[in-house]
Amino acid sequence: MKYIFIFLGIILIPIHSHASIMVSCHLAKYKKIGNQKLCIYTGANRTYEILRVNDFKICSKQIQCKYEKDKKPPPLESIIKSIEKEFEK
Repeated sequence: MKYIFIFLGIILIPIHSHASIMVSCHLAKYKKIGNQKLCIYTGANRTYEILRVNDFKICSKQIQCKYEKDKKPPPLESIIKSIEKEFEK
């Protein structure tokens, strides 16, 4: 957690900073569901990102993801199954 300190005379007041922390996420999997192509990335402490693309060739091997320390996503396979389920409708 980042804090910014504002100096007011002799008193220092911490103010919570809402600046996003970015981490490196690496390409974990390609997935095609129906006509949708997805690039699935994973990073530190279960950080993940899913990008929809037109062609798998444009999936970078690494991207910057927003770090979400307290977020506890379901396992990768569970995410893929729920996406597949949504596209079946």
